[in-house]
Amino acid sequence: KMAIEIRQRRNDDQLAETHQAMGYVHYVRATCIMEKPPQDKYLYCADIYETPQQLYKKSLDPYFECMGLYHARDGPDAETTLRMQCNLALVYGQLSRVEPEVYVETAEMYYIRAIEDSTRVSGKTHRRTRRLTADLKEVRVRKEKLQEALDHGRAVVRETTLRANLSEAEQLEQEKREQEASALMLEFLAARKQERGVEQQLRQGERVAAA
Repeated sequence: KMAIEIRQRRNDDQLAETHQAMGYVHYVRATCIMEKPPQDKYLYCADIYETPQQLYKKSLDPYFECMGLYHARDGPDAETTLRMQCNLALVYGQLSRVEPEVYVETAEMYYIRAIEDSTRVSGKTHRRTRRLTADLKEVRVRKEKLQEALDHGRAVVRETTLRANLSEAEQLEQEKREQEASALMLEFLAARKQERGVEQQLRQGERVAAA
């Protein structure tokens, strides 16, 4: 940070490289923690609570600053500019590994843009173009897996909702059957009561006739 401030005050030609170095430090720390977590928690960063996600995100600001400086100083097709565009794609590619639901679309976009510019300037067979193309395939596999997980989650929700609706319909049907049964029972009891009334009247009439 101090080097960046000094170079900014002096309008130093190497300011872009200094921003790039700062971003690279965060990138390497993040990758080291993610690929091989150290036994010594202070080995890669002073803040033991910093996660790879946080460190990758920290690298973005100096990388974007560097990208703008390279673009202005060297031009859009310069090797420095293309290399920094590649670095931005790499950062988003790593972020798509740890938070695919947030960054996989952005990673795909940056890789496509970097591949297009690298192919246009250096050709399809250039080492950087081939590396970016291989990385893009991994990002798209990640995207497909995320989509499969989302589709599965939606299917589970639909099935759960359907079951809940069926259960509710079954409960309503059961209540309807109980109500019908209760109505039939009331009708039966009413008819039976009426029959008993008629029987009692007949008996009374027979007693009167016998007397």
